[in-house]
Amino acid sequence: MHMSQDYFFNPHKPFDEKVGIFAHHHGSAVQRTVTLDNYQNYIDNELDLVEEMGYQHIETPFTHVDDYNSEFVTVIQYLVDKALKRGISVMVIAQGSQNNALTEAEIKVDSERYLRIMTEFVIRNAGKGIIYEGINEPDSSDWYGQNNMDGYRKAIEWDNKLKAVVKQYDSTATFVEAVLNPVYGVPLIKEGLIDSSAYACHSYTKNIGSKGNNVPENQLLNPLETCSYDGDKFAMTEFGFAVKHVGNDQENNWQGLVSDDEAAALTVRQMIIHDALGAPMIYNFILGYLYVFRQYQYFDLNKNITPIGTAVKDVLKELKGYYFDSWLWADVGEHRSFIAKYIKDGTAKYAYWNADGVSADIMVGTNTLHATSAPQFTIANLEASISTLVVQTPVGLSTIDVKYLPVNQSVPLQLPYVKGYQHNEVNATLDGTGKLTLAGDIIYRKADESGLKVQAKNLKGSFKKLKLKSPDGSVWQASISADGKLSWIKNYGDHL
Repeated sequence: MHMSQDYFFNPHKPFDEKVGIFAHHHGSAVQRTVTLDNYQNYIDNELDLVEEMGYQHIETPFTHVDDYNSEFVTVIQYLVDKALKRGISVMVIAQGSQNNALTEAEIKVDSERYLRIMTEFVIRNAGKGIIYEGINEPDSSDWYGQNNMDGYRKAIEWDNKLKAVVKQYDSTATFVEAVLNPVYGVPLIKEGLIDSSAYACHSYTKNIGSKGNNVPENQLLNPLETCSYDGDKFAMTEFGFAVKHVGNDQENNWQGLVSDDEAAALTVRQMIIHDALGAPMIYNFILGYLYVFRQYQYFDLNKNITPIGTAVKDVLKELKGYYFDSWLWADVGEHRSFIAKYIKDGTAKYAYWNADGVSADIMVGTNTLHATSAPQFTIANLEASISTLVVQTPVGLSTIDVKYLPVNQSVPLQLPYVKGYQHNEVNATLDGTGKLTLAGDIIYRKADESGLKVQAKNLKGSFKKLKLKSPDGSVWQASISADGKLSWIKNYGDHL
């Protein structure tokens, strides 16, 4: 797989070309006795599993080592070379942590030594088209000994030194900005320390299963959830769901635990949502088969595939070569049904599921789909008799159900209130093809102004694209209530 900066951050790719997997280069993140003899077979088997699953991309950590001649580096090099030989792209992550008991002077020495070691790796691998990702989660480790904005800023300053090294020594390399929660990352984007067009997140769904009832749809389709900045879509370079596991594991239960089948369904749903939101790359966590992170792995120690692994393998096959087109349904009905439309060479395929976890039939025109928590797929022509129209906002989703709206009947258009302005009243008519026609122009006016006028002819067309930009700069989307009145919902859009 040929990789470049433009390709990596291009959101317009088929589903399977976006998806990667975290593949560890040795069996334990805390195992200090690592030699190539110990892990050569492990890596070979792991790459076999990567190809079997249908992945084209992997990511692996560059462990925080003290010496370039460390066996850790030898093992990483073996994985990189073997993966590239198979045509699999490789992302090398600056990963590790510092002892927060170190003094500031000791931290500086440690970070400079680590940068020199990674610089040597970059130089020796120039021309191979490797992806480098900056410091891994400085907000959840002890980088620079400060778990606060000052510490994160210092980590990103180090990150920029690594970026400069990569650009200086390898013109074929791709650089991915440090993985930092957008709550902290966006202020650093505004400071100019992070390039928003090369930014990545770890988008774990929080408060699930044993910790609560959250699901990806609630979190990721929230208008206030940050997945882009100034039009630049963020890459998702790690996410997963922890399953209930017997015995001790390195990870705590910070996220919440779910069953194997729930984790499988939630994983695929989140992959589709990320794709729909325009994420240029989507990396799953974690391939396994490891002695650690057993709550997340796709294969066990005997290389047996887990339910999560099976679900991801199936969706990579189902959507191979398919591009996300649009939401056909989103958050519809009693069971919060979602239907995503994909296109490949003019052929449509639909992924559908219920977000409330209930198995139930949903009616799509003359089609009956038995939806479950796990996404399923059909090539039936659902749009031929669709009775529901969807409004898609930049980061949120709202639904318009046509059964509540009398077709070919004029109804009042309820316009949003904007402080300091008065507006006229306009009627609208929706025909059987989903076209909306206004009886007049929309006008917002202050007493001392001529007003803002939106010509009705400019609002004709597909109802799903109907928006109104108000005089205060807010953007509103058309919606409809159960009693048949057209109204508007404020679209917060990119709140940044």
